Amino acid sequence: MKKSIFLCLILVRALAFAQDANPFLKFTPQYVKSAIDQKQSSMAIVPAGNADIKLIPEFPLFTMMRLGLSLNGVAMSAESRTELAEKLGQQKIPEILNKLNNEGLLKEAIRLGQIYNLDPLHILGPIIGENSFNGFIDRTIQDSYHKMFQSSDIQKMSEKMAAIVNTAGGQECLQSDIANYWKWRCIVFYSARASNNSNADLINGFYNITGKNTGSFGLGQIQPFLLWSLNDIVVEKAKYEKFQVVNLEKPMRIIFNNKEMLAYIAANAVASIQIYKMMAGVDISQNPGLTTTLYNVGDEYRRAYMMNEQRTKINPQALPQVNYMGWYINHFASQIRTVLQKAK
Repeated sequence: MKKSIFLCLILVRALAFAQDANPFLKFTPQYVKSAIDQKQSSMAIVPAGNADIKLIPEFPLFTMMRLGLSLNGVAMSAESRTELAEKLGQQKIPEILNKLNNEGLLKEAIRLGQIYNLDPLHILGPIIGENSFNGFIDRTIQDSYHKMFQSSDIQKMSEKMAAIVNTAGGQECLQSDIANYWKWRCIVFYSARASNNSNADLINGFYNITGKNTGSFGLGQIQPFLLWSLNDIVVEKAKYEKFQVVNLEKPMRIIFNNKEMLAYIAANAVASIQIYKMMAGVDISQNPGLTTTLYNVGDEYRRAYMMNEQRTKINPQALPQVNYMGWYINHFASQIRTVLQKAK
């Protein structure tokens, strides 16, 4: 998962939040509900599928490298990418679903879908997409906390997080009546502002601990910081344990607990769907390709904001678009659902 803490900094700059007040403090449950209610009468629903996008969108450079494609300055044609995606889906998806089924994770995705009122493809889409293009299911399903980090690594990361949140600005975020999702963005906004709009000194060094293991991890290929931002949803819906933002050991362990990680992927979809309804007046709940896209690219709040700008100022009919990974999940949705029916 390419989501990055720095995307919030991009959001801050993109929206030109120059005022003293932290803009994320306003997102109380009452504010969110009111914002969604106001857009309800004109809510646009994105249907399932890829609409008129017949050919898979462009692959990012990293994905092309992982797939072993030629990078001799010649871009692949859309037709060639689509042909490759067809072959990849026929080969990879059955393998991935079989591995997940052997671990009991397909049934768990179905169970969580019922709990969260989500199509299970919102949960499985990111896993299938990431492990088709950017990972290997045999490895990620067996990755463990102990292979990746030492206790001293976690202690250092927790200390760095405490340095951010145990301040007046950080505590204002944590003690506000807003969901963890908004508290996290509030903390990132505060940390950036506290260091002259560059949070690199505070945050960039989190992974510089052993000289390895940078990036995202586990079956969901996610960064540990983001789990706390979804923890309150998971506690409420799936009844897993609550943890504090300064406890980096807990999210690291969750990342390598495949069953529990599914609950966080589901929570991410719930958050993305709510944000698009609130910010853009667009319901993406029927399109697992879009939540898979957002899981992959991150920064769903800025993207929903820009979608609202487009719909209100340029094209009222505009709708969010899938990327290559979301297209892939929508394209093979029927094949995935057939396997899910057998797993019930």
